[in-house]
Amino acid sequence: MLVDFWEYTCVNWIRTAPYVKAWDRQYAPLGLIVVGVHTPEFEFGKRTEHIERGIRDHGLTYPIAIDNDYAIWRAFDNHYWPAKYLVDSKGNLRYSHFGEGDYEETEMHIKTLLKEAGEETDSTVMELQDQSPTMRLTAETYLGSARRAFASFSQTGEWDVQEEYSSSVNKSPGFCPLSARMPDCITTKRS
Repeated sequence: MLVDFWEYTCVNWIRTAPYVKAWDRQYAPLGLIVVGVHTPEFEFGKRTEHIERGIRDHGLTYPIAIDNDYAIWRAFDNHYWPAKYLVDSKGNLRYSHFGEGDYEETEMHIKTLLKEAGEETDSTVMELQDQSPTMRLTAETYLGSARRAFASFSQTGEWDVQEEYSSSVNKSPGFCPLSARMPDCITTKRS
């Protein structure tokens, strides 16, 4: 079993999703069970309609547990998005990986556990050809006032800035270079 802790807005998880989906397609017929555990990073991430939209938008087809109260998160003593845990056929935790990367290593652990369970696998690992924008590296950026790193970017137009997010008041957001003078570039409205 692969337990994948995720959050639909987490750019680090978004970049790992193609690998998890590929492993599910490739190894589910051999007995791999993938279970996603959606644990929200923000209050708005607890809303079922947002989680359902994230599941649809990311094309997830495996079972998803909604962990709004962090019970599963605490049971695994997890601290990261994304986090991957591999459990063997006897229920023992055998491997964990936090963050992005080490996809070949994770896949080799999947194959090892499948072999131990009596399934035939070869030694090759999948090579994902998809180089879509979700696979390219981007900086993680928080637009809410609680975590925003000021002077790291700027916004044009009028914005409603909350602790966990920012939203455009006029629904047509824009951005300007950091070299622009802030009074000319951004107007914020704080509630």
